[in-house]
Amino acid sequence: MANFDAIDLLLRYETPLVKDMEPDDDVLEWVAAYVGSEGFQDTIDNFCGAHASHFSILLTKGGPSAADLDKVEVTWKELHEAFIDTANAHIEAFLVDRGFTMDQYNTRCDEEIALSEERQRHTRLSFFVQILMACCEYEQFLNLMKRVADPEYYDKKELQYEAENLVYEAEEKGATNAQRAVGAQAFLDFFQANPDLTLDELTQEFQKKMQLT
Repeated sequence: MANFDAIDLLLRYETPLVKDMEPDDDVLEWVAAYVGSEGFQDTIDNFCGAHASHFSILLTKGGPSAADLDKVEVTWKELHEAFIDTANAHIEAFLVDRGFTMDQYNTRCDEEIALSEERQRHTRLSFFVQILMACCEYEQFLNLMKRVADPEYYDKKELQYEAENLVYEAEEKGATNAQRAVGAQAFLDFFQANPDLTLDELTQEFQKKMQLT
């Protein structure tokens, strides 16, 4: 399972609002606005919720066995293709309603990626394109379905965000929070290395790491 979480990165990406868009705005800006909209999020949530039961074995302590994975892999890959088709169909319908085509969208994606490679750094839009492309990968789809299947997911993320904030504050304020930041970073490393632990286990580890500081 990939540790890099493209879905989480996309959720943190600051997208424009559909209501603020102008007809002649870049098609990529329109897609960014739509992907960040409640309507598109509902589409994704509905798809994931309808199929979450197929992915419950991802919550197995220590990860599912190879034999269990063999039994579900065909279904998972079919659902991955259906997920991509669903997302693209809704994006296309949104664009067509506003006078754009998927060809225009795909062309702009290629242009932004080529520009970022030429400059050896990302533009804001090429970064968005890269995140969106990563979200379509099979491993990222499994990450998404695992979080939907896990009823403790959002509580676990709250612990992660709390630790990240402690690290950030230490970077901003310097030595006054340095020791707490060490504990918080140690927890983040532990969190990343142990994705299958329960909320109780993660909470205990967080408290232990912070007590040491």
